[in-house]
Amino acid sequence: MGKTNIGKIAKALGAKRRGRVDARSGYFGALELLAEVQKRFRVPPTGGRASDASLTVQRQIALQERTYKQLVTVAARLSKATGKAIGPLQIGTVLLERAAEQLDDADLAKLLAAG
Repeated sequence: MGKTNIGKIAKALGAKRRGRVDARSGYFGALELLAEVQKRFRVPPTGGRASDASLTVQRQIALQERTYKQLVTVAARLSKATGKAIGPLQIGTVLLERAAEQLDDADLAKLLAAG
């Protein structure tokens, strides 16, 4: 199956292509986050905590209490919904990676200008 031509589809529908939209928040964003955590974090054959073998750098980061509590809340809700243990820092890892991947030169320029 070939690559989908979004421009051709938009033209056929009488629409204009305005750019890319990613589901990152709300219900669908939560489903996407859950799917990524479930795909990446696997329990090793010998048992123990689910982990992602591709994570090779480990560092401690400081979090505000409210941020950690929010991660705990999200992890608890996802764990309850799936019946699988999901840790707050597993959620945090995925969210941090997504945010870092989305930064571009324009974003960095805005941060420098604001500082």
